[in-house]
Amino acid sequence: MGHLNKKAPKEKKPILIVTHPLSKNEREKLLADLKSKHPHIRVEFLGKDGSISDIPPDRLKATRYITGYNKFPEPEQVPALEFVQLSSAGVNHLWNLPLYKWRLDDVKWSSASGVHGPIIGEYVVMSILAHFHKYFSAVEGFQGKGAWPKDRVFMPIQKELYSKTVGIVGYGAIGRNVARLLTGFNVDIITLNSSKKHTPEERRQKEEFTVPGTGDIPGDIPVAWYSSADPSEKSKFFSESDAVVIAAPYTPATYHLVDSVSLKAMKKTAVIVNIARGELIDQDALVTALKNKEIGGAMLDVVTPEPYPKDGPLLTDFPDPDDRERLVLTPHISGHTEKYNERVLEILLENLGRLERGETLLNLIDRRKGY
Repeated sequence: MGHLNKKAPKEKKPILIVTHPLSKNEREKLLADLKSKHPHIRVEFLGKDGSISDIPPDRLKATRYITGYNKFPEPEQVPALEFVQLSSAGVNHLWNLPLYKWRLDDVKWSSASGVHGPIIGEYVVMSILAHFHKYFSAVEGFQGKGAWPKDRVFMPIQKELYSKTVGIVGYGAIGRNVARLLTGFNVDIITLNSSKKHTPEERRQKEEFTVPGTGDIPGDIPVAWYSSADPSEKSKFFSESDAVVIAAPYTPATYHLVDSVSLKAMKKTAVIVNIARGELIDQDALVTALKNKEIGGAMLDVVTPEPYPKDGPLLTDFPDPDDRERLVLTPHISGHTEKYNERVLEILLENLGRLERGETLLNLIDRRKGY
């Protein structure tokens, strides 16, 4: 009976905790890849309804790596933690998390920036084309009524994207792929960032995950680079754009980056597409601009709050069929690609290798800046 008094053996292998749900195939591939490239790492998976409390304390103490979205231990539970790989591109949902604010100079955090570069780029192009080509008017006027329009020639004239100017707010992995996709339409791309980018090195994409064949790593596509810190440059950016794409991270500095002044600077025919976070736009000012027809339209995949209430003005204040052309809402779906987890795990494995080699991580987050 003496064996009953023996202490449980201490966990010797460093542990990786995976807190976001993976399919059976995704789990098996991760285990195979780790066995091949990092055989010394042991993995703990949490199911969809699992919690950190399901993991024995000795294994939490041996945890060096975590990947997840919103399930995280308390700092004192993981004293050996070295690295967190997020499964999200943004970090604003973690601003008040104790672990996120812990050991800012010691524990490295990386985002999933770039995993949805292809699909969000396609969503943006689709949105701009649908607006310019009066897609919703055509559907309402023909299929919706079930009859060929009598005055087809007098239906709203479509606009060409050809030779227009598209302004991209935030020239990261998503913004750069939007630019690349739009080059085929012979448009001019301009971009607005938090600081001025003067040199080729400043315009080059930082160490971010990029799906092969996408993006603009050198930063060669934009014909003009503007700084949001300069009010005159910011105004010039909005006034020149026929379409504005919001692709910047949400941080305290970008809250209401698109305000009433920015909206008033836009062309009356311009459309704004937001695939970043709702908080980047002053939503009350946007509703006013749309009602007064101060801008051409808005295509919003993100709003505030989320979930959006059914009695919110974006849903209740635009009841006419013509309003469908000027305001289109989707429920934060633009990044829902079937490749999502596959790419997150690709970033994770690459970063584990970089950690071991002492190299700069992909998508490294500056937690003091919030992105």
